[in-house]
Amino acid sequence: DKDQEIENAKSHAGHIQWQLDRAFNGDKMKDFGFLMSDLTISESQVLEKFKNIINSADHRETIHSDKFSTFRMQVPPLPGDTEISYFNRLCEHYEQHSQEARELFRKNLEEDGINLNELLASNSESLIKNHSQQLADEIVKYWCECMRKENKSIIKRILGKDTSLENLIDMYNKLFIKVNLSKRIAQSIRHHIDGRGKAGIPLEIIADISSQILNQCVLNVGFDYLDDGEIHDLKEANEKNKLNLSFFNDAKPRENSVQELFEKIENQIEIIQKKPDEMKALPNFRNFLLWRDRVKIGFVSVCNIPNYDVAANQQLNSIMNELKFN
Repeated sequence: DKDQEIENAKSHAGHIQWQLDRAFNGDKMKDFGFLMSDLTISESQVLEKFKNIINSADHRETIHSDKFSTFRMQVPPLPGDTEISYFNRLCEHYEQHSQEARELFRKNLEEDGINLNELLASNSESLIKNHSQQLADEIVKYWCECMRKENKSIIKRILGKDTSLENLIDMYNKLFIKVNLSKRIAQSIRHHIDGRGKAGIPLEIIADISSQILNQCVLNVGFDYLDDGEIHDLKEANEKNKLNLSFFNDAKPRENSVQELFEKIENQIEIIQKKPDEMKALPNFRNFLLWRDRVKIGFVSVCNIPNYDVAANQQLNSIMNELKFN
């Protein structure tokens, strides 16, 4: 049920937080950046993946999976296109200029079952899916595959000794769905892909865009993609149900000058050893706390958060169970 789902999520998150605290205790905090690097995928990795997808037979079959695809490729629909405006552009493209030629062309379209209103109505979802969306779906799945590879040494060392890594990947999978990450990537690369042949797709550009969006979601644990209403609901549920989520840490610079920042970095060993309460003033520790806290928020956010008091509901269940046995 919802209550148990929340409790499981908090337990998984708490265990991961404990492992993170152990791994980055004291002066080991300097290694936190390596974990963040391990959690991302590079533009070159995405580029190679896109090349493999585009060159595969499956991708070509998907691209040509409906009767409108050729026309979409040759004459990409434009925002605001009507049946008449799109027909006129088809005639221009295929050099059908005379009235007689245009009438014959329309007749041929009808005989082939090409309804231009249907083409335009289905364009938004179908075209994205056939081109941009397929690449986006694959690259999101690819991130999960990468996280399980043996070369992710930092992740394996910290989270790979039990189910923590799989729990983290599962959380991110649900989070990607919650924030529509695949669709966000597809929409961002769409105009670089739609209507282009394989040779015309600027792979380096779409790999750069895709990796940036994906990595941003991973490093911010999807927080940047939650709207104000969702964050408000999380905060409300946190207060009502005592979920122990922290929304207060941030990575914004608190130093008044670059000199002050460098002084903190230079003296970080002394701060760690003699003034542990001031560790939050260190830039790398701020980043660590922010990601650590957001991991727990991420685990809870992908659950079916109850809109009732969890503790009160548990007490009521206990009472009901006692009544059954009396």
